[in-house]
Amino acid sequence: MRIQVGLAAACLTALAGAASAQSFNQFIGFGDSTVDSGWYRNLAFPTGNATVDAALPGAVVNGGGVSTTGPGPVSSQLLASYFGLNGNPANQGGSNYATGGARNNQAGSYPNAVSTAAQISNYLLASGGIANRHALYLIGSGGNDVSLYVGRVNNNTITLTQGVQSVAQSATDLVTSITQLNAAGARYVIVPNQPQSFGTATERTLRTAYNQTLWSGLAANGVNFIPSDFNGVLTAVTSNLSSFGFIAGGGPACVAPGGVSSGYALLCTPLTLVAPDAAQTHLFADDNHLSTAGQKILADYEYSLVVAPSMISMLGEAPVKTRTSLISVIQNQIPVSQRQRGTSGFNTWLSGDISRLKIQNSAGFPDDPGTPVSLTAGFDYKMPSEWLAGVAISVGRQNASFSQNFGGFTQNEFCHQRLCRTQCRADVVRRHRDL
Repeated sequence: MRIQVGLAAACLTALAGAASAQSFNQFIGFGDSTVDSGWYRNLAFPTGNATVDAALPGAVVNGGGVSTTGPGPVSSQLLASYFGLNGNPANQGGSNYATGGARNNQAGSYPNAVSTAAQISNYLLASGGIANRHALYLIGSGGNDVSLYVGRVNNNTITLTQGVQSVAQSATDLVTSITQLNAAGARYVIVPNQPQSFGTATERTLRTAYNQTLWSGLAANGVNFIPSDFNGVLTAVTSNLSSFGFIAGGGPACVAPGGVSSGYALLCTPLTLVAPDAAQTHLFADDNHLSTAGQKILADYEYSLVVAPSMISMLGEAPVKTRTSLISVIQNQIPVSQRQRGTSGFNTWLSGDISRLKIQNSAGFPDDPGTPVSLTAGFDYKMPSEWLAGVAISVGRQNASFSQNFGGFTQNEFCHQRLCRTQCRADVVRRHRDL
């Protein structure tokens, strides 16, 4: 999935300005296998599941050990890389604390999984209670909580109403932890939701309850977060798989290993793919986790959420730069027209320009509005009294694209000047690509 956002420039200029954007100096991840970038690849940290741990060393040797079609990167690693940052696990030199199997505030689906609340507490303890204000945080958790209570509802251990209450409490636990992180200084926090439009009726009900409690709870606590609509992304992709290069009805990209029937992407390697290109042609690696291609889609989407405000700010910034140059062309022609004729007479002139416009931005943020072109034509009359009267018309166009193909814009501008009065109009068309 790619998001395209756009901008446009018109007349001509090569000036540079500054677009407002946050410069991140660290990526920090918390959560479950949807964020985990390979915690269990460090074999000193086993999952605690005997079957998985027995197969994990061989999987790691062959490129596995992360919940996707290994050795492909997961979305958290890709997102971090877009800003030139390290998305590796915290037990392997990075600052991604997520562990597969984690639940929000209780024992995980893997016995050794660290709960998301504990991950955040461990980070704050190690940092002296101060969160990095210049870090980009990704907190994806709750899927294992929902699965736990779905199983209990299906086994008639609890009622559906009790299941809704339980997942709501799990979401509230995560809200509490994120609120603490925010109070400690975290300012840029991405929080994905659960795929509430998918699964059985019970899964959809519990996921919906979880999502509503999570995002509304954060808002009620005054946490300024970036909501990542994973459910919406998944809906868009699955509704038109072929447009994303996926095989419809192709199933998981990996074959389930012996003894593990669900959530087995951790053990997925090129040797277990159903086809050599399955990492790119199948959306899911197993029954829960995205393939390499699916991870790229999610990372691209979340990147677009972060940089979109900066890209939109260029819509106003670019015309400021281009219009200054456009008007200068007309103004600079006045002394030329005065010098090149006698005491009076008519004059017509034509001027064209092509230039490069680049707006300074923070690392990882788009900064390349493109190449504006323009054409200006004028007519003036020099009077015996040395007065100069005339009319000038200028048109300009710019097709701009952002880095990583995340969108662009087209700007058309029309200016005219008569005597000392200048009027300009800019029409900006934002280009985007649907999910």
